[in-house]
Amino acid sequence: MLLALGGLCAAFVFGVHRPSLERQRQLQAEIEAANEQAQSLPLRLAELTQLGRDVDERLAYIDANTGRLPAADLARSMPHHIAAMAERLHLADVRVQPLDRVEGQTFERRPFSLTFRGEAADAIVFLAELERGHLQIAVDRLSLTPERAAATLGSRTATRSPQEVSATAVVSLTVARGEFWDDTSDAL
Repeated sequence: MLLALGGLCAAFVFGVHRPSLERQRQLQAEIEAANEQAQSLPLRLAELTQLGRDVDERLAYIDANTGRLPAADLARSMPHHIAAMAERLHLADVRVQPLDRVEGQTFERRPFSLTFRGEAADAIVFLAELERGHLQIAVDRLSLTPERAAATLGSRTATRSPQEVSATAVVSLTVARGEFWDDTSDAL
């Protein structure tokens, strides 16, 4: 009988108790892994919250400026519109040359080389009008050179106004691409 009782105890230890100890160790390891993940959740939540704020800021910027972005076909006619605006503000020898595009994911910049001659005050008004207009236009570079050349008119020599300048500028127009363009905008 003792032998049967010993066999029963051995069967219990190897059949029930030992597997339950292994399951208990496995369960303890799973609990520790879950605790580690739970401890990292606040950091991950903070990262996701910051990413959400960044996305919200970018969307707000896009929403605020999309109405100022012209469609691509309007951008193709911009050299003509810029030259006409310069001439309307009494600037002479206006030349607008398109430069290479700069592609972005949702926008593209279309720079233009712009040269003209005229009164310094008219040049400043023109450049301010470009940046202040309804379109997303920025003056990236500007070089103003005073005009001091003299011209001979018959027997008299006439000098140009001391406020007359020659200007070279690089102007960039930002254009929305694809689904980000709002066709209801009245850019010009």
